[in-house]
Amino acid sequence: MKIKCPVNSLKVAKTQIALGATELYLGGSSNELANITFGGRGKTTWSGNNCTVNNEELKEIVSYAHSKGVEVSYTVNMPIMYQEIVDQYLKYVEEGINAGVDSIIIGSIESLLLLNKYKYPVKYTASVFTECYNEKFLKWLEEMNVSEVYLPHHLKLEEIEQLSKSTSMDIGVFAHFGCSNSNGACFLYHEAGENINVGLPCRGSYEGYSSSRKLKASNYLDAGTDCSVCSIKQLYDAGVKSLKIVGRGKDITLLGALTKVYKMAVDALDDNFDPDAIKEQAIKLMPMMKTDNCDLRRCKYLSGTPILNSFV
Repeated sequence: MKIKCPVNSLKVAKTQIALGATELYLGGSSNELANITFGGRGKTTWSGNNCTVNNEELKEIVSYAHSKGVEVSYTVNMPIMYQEIVDQYLKYVEEGINAGVDSIIIGSIESLLLLNKYKYPVKYTASVFTECYNEKFLKWLEEMNVSEVYLPHHLKLEEIEQLSKSTSMDIGVFAHFGCSNSNGACFLYHEAGENINVGLPCRGSYEGYSSSRKLKASNYLDAGTDCSVCSIKQLYDAGVKSLKIVGRGKDITLLGALTKVYKMAVDALDDNFDPDAIKEQAIKLMPMMKTDNCDLRRCKYLSGTPILNSFV
């Protein structure tokens, strides 16, 4: 089982690999757009963290990763494609391919249709933005030469297993963090490099009003699940080949700790996997997991949690 980790510099790439990342993903810079890039993120977060790398650093990261036997995925997953930006988008894609990336992560049906015309010599990965919820869409992705797909955050283990058994593509899921809403249909601002400090709107508290009265303030939009440590073995048995950690704009202190936790959990798959022992070790490595995840039961993929029980 691979651990796919985000990087935004050569220094971070070296750190992630040292901590156990078995695959990296990143986005390149693009000056054609104001607040976002063709990699589906902005350029910098409001706190100043980079979300992208320039072309020279991209080449350095690919070279270093390959010297360590680690593959690099390049995000070209802008979730919407317009005719007016096709030429710039293709230029961005080709910069990644020329730098030697192993795969490109594609975020929309229209982008996939466009790229298939050019038969680029690189593996295609379908982003969670493509919203692959059923076997029919999986089949179509196969026909479009996709070799790997990342499933939506909100599927349960039995659904993931059913999809995995129905395809020859590699199945990936998000290990940690993720959107409250269906990614491809969410257009809220996030801490994703748009250089605006609004936090996570879907996790915020909102005042509600009926026709006759003001309702209690609550986090009405919050359906976020964040942690999959306790379900690693079940995900593995369900056929999941890759765990992806979110956070191209997050600090390496947090990301590195997550990589270490999931590396520990994946390594334990070869042993007698004890989810309670793994959970205990994870909390020792990252004490915040107990308060932010366990106590709130923000468990990914597991049935019976309050959030998953709320899904229609």
